Parts: sequence; C-alpha cells; structure tokens
Amino acid sequence: MLISGTAISQEADSSLQPDLIQFTGAVFNEFDKPIQYVTVININKNLGQISNENGRFSIVVSQGDTIQFTYIGFKLQQLIIPDTVENERFSKYIYLSSDTIYLKGATIRPFPSRQQFRQVFMNLDTKGPEEAIAPHAGFVKREAPPKEPEPTIMNPASLLFRGIENLMKKTRKRKKARNVEEWVPSE
Repeated sequence: MLISGTAISQEADSSLQPDLIQFTGAVFNEFDKPIQYVTVININKNLGQISNENGRFSIVVSQGDTIQFTYIGFKLQQLIIPDTVENERFSKYIYLSSDTIYLKGATIRPFPSRQQFRQVFMNLDTKGPEEAIAPHAGFVKREAPPKEPEPTIMNPASLLFRGIENLMKKTRKRKKARNVEEWVPSE
C-alpha cells in the first residue's frame, strides 16, 4: 500500500511540472568563430546564462520558451524552443550577425582650418612663454598657478601624498642630524 501511494504522488508531481529540457549549444559569428561571454536569457523563466570562452552555453528551458542571445556589437537573436522536442536534451548552434556602425574618420584640430592655424602661428609674438599662449586657441592665461587641493577625507589621494611627503622630510632631517653627529672635525 505504501509503495503504490508513493508512485501515485510522484506521477501527480510530474504532471504539475512542465517537461524541463537541457538546452545546450554554442554561439558563433558569421565567420564561424565562437563568441565568448554572450548573454543567454530564457525570457519566460527569467533565467540567464553566459557563454564560456568557447561560446558554449547550457540553460534549462521548456517547450515554447523564448531564448534571447545578446552581445555588444551583434544583433539581438531570439529562438523559440520547438514543441517537437521529444527528449530532455536539445542542442543548437546560434549565429549572431554583426551590428557595427562604421563612422568616418575625424581629424581634431585646435582651429577650424589649416589656414587659420597658419595665420595665428605666423602672427605669434615670441616675447616669452607667457605671451606665446594664444587665448583664442582655447588657452586661458592664469595670474597664479592653481592651488593644490587641501588633503581631506574626501580627497584620500592627496591625504596619502601629504603623509608620504611629510615622512620623507622627517627622514631627510634624521639623515642630516646623523651625518652631523658622525662628523668629527680633523685635527
């Protein structure tokens, strides 16, 4: 009696759960090269996986689930698990196509044209380094050098730098004092 009761409860539990399928595969680009670290998401179950360095992945799905494959620089791909899968394993190769937008090259100059640059360059007055800085080229002449930020807890790098700087000064003073103590005038 106990054995038959256990068998009936297992059958009832399996009928409540949809058939789970282990979906495995690999992701490739259009040149048959594996794409590593592709995001693989089962949209219906809100489960995700990432392909390994060889493009291989494995994720639990059910019949009819939508699987989404995404990777930067490639078009999004979706796959619906077919209802015709008969066993608990399903494999497929996924091919993602490039989604790259090529931009024209850009040349960055401080002036809109070479002619303007040449004109400003030829008219430079070379009295000294302060006057050589052209304010119309985007440079601003400052009256005094900028102040170093005060070391605070909000600026830990400068706080650390100041601590090391003070330690170096103390070390130099100790070396000088040691040299003075060791120095004995010759007779």
